Amino acid sequence: MHPYKTLIHRNSRRHIALLVTACSALSSHAVDMGGVAIHGSLSSTASYSPDYNYIGDTKDSLDLNQTELTVNGTKRFDNGLKLAAQLYAYELAGYSDLTVDFANIDYSFRQEVGVRVGRNKLPSGFYNEVQDLDQVRVFASLPLNFYPRAGRSFGANYDGASVYGNIPGGKAGSFDYQAYAGMMQPLDKDMPFMKGLGSSKLDIQQVYGASLVWNAPVDGLRFGYTFQKAPKIDSQTGPAITEIDYQAQVLSIEYTRGKWIATVEYKHSDVTVDVTNFPVPSSSSTEDHAYAQLTYQATDKLGFGVYYCYSDYETSGVDKDAAFAASYAIQPWWLVKAEVHFMDGINNLGSSGDLNPGASDKTWNYLVLKTTLSF
Repeated sequence: MHPYKTLIHRNSRRHIALLVTACSALSSHAVDMGGVAIHGSLSSTASYSPDYNYIGDTKDSLDLNQTELTVNGTKRFDNGLKLAAQLYAYELAGYSDLTVDFANIDYSFRQEVGVRVGRNKLPSGFYNEVQDLDQVRVFASLPLNFYPRAGRSFGANYDGASVYGNIPGGKAGSFDYQAYAGMMQPLDKDMPFMKGLGSSKLDIQQVYGASLVWNAPVDGLRFGYTFQKAPKIDSQTGPAITEIDYQAQVLSIEYTRGKWIATVEYKHSDVTVDVTNFPVPSSSSTEDHAYAQLTYQATDKLGFGVYYCYSDYETSGVDKDAAFAASYAIQPWWLVKAEVHFMDGINNLGSSGDLNPGASDKTWNYLVLKTTLSF
C-alpha cells in the first residue's frame, strides 16, 4: 500500500475529529479565496447487519465502514470560462485513497452548447453525477444495487471531453443533453470492488455515451435517458486474461410536487466476455435493475423516504431491496440519517470482498447510520 494511504488509514479518527471542528466553524458558508469558491463535505457511515458482512465487518457489530471527504473549488470568468476541481478522500471497508474526483475546463458558448475537457463526472441515470450532494436527498445511500457503493470511487468520472447544452422547446419544455468520450482510471487491485471481482487487473480503456433529459412542460416532471459503452475492458482473474464489452442504458422519471419527490429508474446492462488465452467460448449476460422511490420533506429539518429495488441477474437470480429512511438537519450544515434495508437475495454480498462463508439465507437486514457536515 502507498505510504500516504497507510497514513490516512491509521490516523482516520484523528483526521475526522479535526475536520468536524473545521466544518463546524465554517458552517454552511463557502470559502472565497481570490474569487475561487470553495465548498466541501465530510461524512461518516456506520452499518450493521445481524446476518452478514456487507461492505465491511457489519455482521453482529456496528462498523464505521465508510468515511468520505470532498473539497471542491470553482472559478468563473466573465467570458464564460469556468475552472472546477474536486478532491475526494475516502475510506471504505478498510481501504483508503485520495483522488482527484474531477478537474476540468468548461466553456459555454451559449445556452445551447458548451464544451467540458478534463476529468469529468460520468452521467448515468439521474443521480450518478450528484452522489456527493448528500444534503439534497433523504436517503443515506442511493439504491444499493442500482448505484453500487463499492463502485463509487471509479465509476463516478472519466478523463476526456463532453459537449452539452440546454435546448428550449417552447411549449414542449426544454431538453438537456450531453455527449462524451474518454477513458476511465486504472483500478487498484486492493480496492474493495476489485477484491469482490477477484481480479488483479481491470483497465477500462475506452468509454463513451450520451444523456438526454426532457424537462416536460408539467412543472416538476422530467424524463431521462443515458447510454454508456465501454467496448474494451482488459481484465485478468488468475491466469485467465479476458476482454469485456460493457453496455448500459438507463431510463429515468422524476416528479417533484411540493414536499414530495417520486423517482422511477430502470437500467439494462449487457456484458460480453471473451477469454483470450484459454480455449473457451465467449459468454454474454444481462442485468436488469429497477427501483421506485418516494420521499417527503415533512419540515425544513425532517424528511422521510421509502424505495423498492428489483435486480435480475441473468446468471445468478434476483435480488430485492425494500428500504425506509429518515433524515434530520441538526443545523443547516449538519445532517444525520438512518435507514433500514430488508434484503431478499445475496448476489452482491461479495461486492467489496466481504467474507460470508456458507451464505445461503437470502433474507437479511441491513442498517445504515450516516452523518454529514458541509460548507
